[in-house]
Amino acid sequence: MGDNPKRLPQIIGAIAATMGGFSLGTVIGWSSPAKAPLETEFNMTQDQFGWISSIMPLGAASAQIYMAFTLDLFGRRLSMLIIAIPFVIGFLILALSNSFAMFCLGRFITGFCGGAFCVAAPTYIGEMAEKGIRGTLSVLFQLLLVIGIFLSYALGEFKDLYALTVPLLFGPSTLFGILLFLPESPVFLLKKGKTELAQKSLQFYRGKNYDISSEMKEIEEYSKIDTETFINRFKTRACIKGFLMLLGMHIVQQLSGINAVIFYAHDIFKQAGATMSDGVNAIILSLVQIVFTIVSAYMVDRVGRKILWILSLSIMAGCLVVMGIYFMMKRNNEETAKDIAWLPLIIICLYLAGFSLGAGPLPWVMIGEFLHSTVKGRLGSFITCFNWLLAFVVTKLFEPLVNKVGADVVYWFFAIICGLGLAYVILFVIETRNKTLEEIQIELGTPPQ
Repeated sequence: MGDNPKRLPQIIGAIAATMGGFSLGTVIGWSSPAKAPLETEFNMTQDQFGWISSIMPLGAASAQIYMAFTLDLFGRRLSMLIIAIPFVIGFLILALSNSFAMFCLGRFITGFCGGAFCVAAPTYIGEMAEKGIRGTLSVLFQLLLVIGIFLSYALGEFKDLYALTVPLLFGPSTLFGILLFLPESPVFLLKKGKTELAQKSLQFYRGKNYDISSEMKEIEEYSKIDTETFINRFKTRACIKGFLMLLGMHIVQQLSGINAVIFYAHDIFKQAGATMSDGVNAIILSLVQIVFTIVSAYMVDRVGRKILWILSLSIMAGCLVVMGIYFMMKRNNEETAKDIAWLPLIIICLYLAGFSLGAGPLPWVMIGEFLHSTVKGRLGSFITCFNWLLAFVVTKLFEPLVNKVGADVVYWFFAIICGLGLAYVILFVIETRNKTLEEIQIELGTPPQ
């Protein structure tokens, strides 16, 4: 038997699952380049466009009700296969829509389907991947997501809704085609008492010549207490501690203002008076996200999650403070601000670089690590639902708040949240680098078996 496990099957499995992240990215990125054709070709008002943009997070939040039950009932893989079908339908509705109601329906469906993968993909990867590359493979979700955002921005340069939307069918179609031939996660199969299938799954992902006996024993130890009820498991110290850590991380992620920046990228640069076209600015931003998410994927299993969190939030807080100062200058002296109209692009690039290093990928990575398989489906879905509800609130209130109190105040609020998040991570969040799922549960407070 070989000494080292094969990594290619694990990479293929991770890419298949994270194609859901790619598709979610195309949904997130769609609204910004769609604004101009929606207003010119379909006479959408500012308020109507606001709803078309912000209904997507509501769909993503609603998906968590579905995922809370199907993830543990049908399995991680089958849940993703099922959701790929309405994903295709949602994109077709957007491509063929000619009314406000139909655009809202298409955005809700694609938001629903994209949001479903926020729990399913990290859970599947966390249970399928070996500990040495689990972090890197989990960051692929965020990497594929930002590549999806880039694709939407790039297609937006055609200035045509049909040309923007139809190519996005590639994501869910590819996901379905690959995932159809992959096995379920070994942890889920063992949880359901399907030991032989669990062994076959683990052997597939480690290679036919690798001795899986030691790792199977670890998974069995990890799954021993799966006979507990959800309520009994939820009341344990380890579960509560892990749940609260994750909740805090997801609050920080959304209240850092990331979705407001992405959804309204075109408008932010227009407000700032930037000289390049909105589309070019947005494409530059998405390329920055891609590059620094790759950096995060490279570093996460080398330096650890906690250091990336600290670096990420420090950069973001500094950038948001400077953005606030810029917009204060613009409000007080527009002529002076014109001389540095390039500054918002530079600062937002740095902000997105910081976000992509830690605050973007790590909350999703850690869902697959912090929650025990007994509660992962329901609690992971609850946290993701909460995340997307916050995204809806931030997206819906961003423009009204900017108009009411000024962009400077809004950016400074986001900066304060990043500062508080930095203190939270330093004081409370544990490191999970190079630890098995069982070791993480022990560190959270579960007594060793």
